[in-house]
Amino acid sequence: MNDLRKNLSFRAANIRHYFPDILANAKEFISWADVVEPELNVVIYELLQNCLNTFVYDVDESGLERYESMLGIIPKVDASFEDRRSEVLLMINNQILYTHRSLQGIFNSRYGKNKISISLNYGKYELWLDLVYNLVFASNQIRTYMRSIIPANLTVNLSNTKEAGGKIFAGGICKLNSVVHITPNLEFTVPEIGQHIRAAGYIRTAHKVIEIKGGGANKWLIIQKY
Repeated sequence: MNDLRKNLSFRAANIRHYFPDILANAKEFISWADVVEPELNVVIYELLQNCLNTFVYDVDESGLERYESMLGIIPKVDASFEDRRSEVLLMINNQILYTHRSLQGIFNSRYGKNKISISLNYGKYELWLDLVYNLVFASNQIRTYMRSIIPANLTVNLSNTKEAGGKIFAGGICKLNSVVHITPNLEFTVPEIGQHIRAAGYIRTAHKVIEIKGGGANKWLIIQKY
């Protein structure tokens, strides 16, 4: 950017070069040239700046402000010069009827190559834009821009896809329980109350541990269930 501005040389005014030889050394004409040439240099410089400001990539601050005024753009307070220039370019280009390829080209030039991937779900009329992580903060700006140029029957969806690799471990525990159902062997009839009567209980299993001493290091435990 600004290649034309950098490479274009400024040619200072030199009207005394066009004086006839008979007047070239006249003090009056030399004094007149000394006064006029600086003013001509200002005019030439302003004409050159106005010419360069017709190209968005070569604008200066005044040229950028003029574009913003014409396009109705109100820049953010913390927006950089390049951000403001990119916003102007987006507003100029949104008058174009886009295809998938041309829209991808605009995103590549605005945000960098392959920073935004475009996909279209034709059956559901959905346009998906997959953004890299550092463009998530600009999602509202991107959505607003897309809404102004795509057909109204398409919805705009933004995503941020990340690929991750690694191992997944799963664990579990098995517990074996024994359930004993206890049912009463009694029948109750209380017709005047009309309520259900429930019975409950539990089973307790005890163990008797008998230790047999002796036999050196060989000791045996006998567990007797009763």
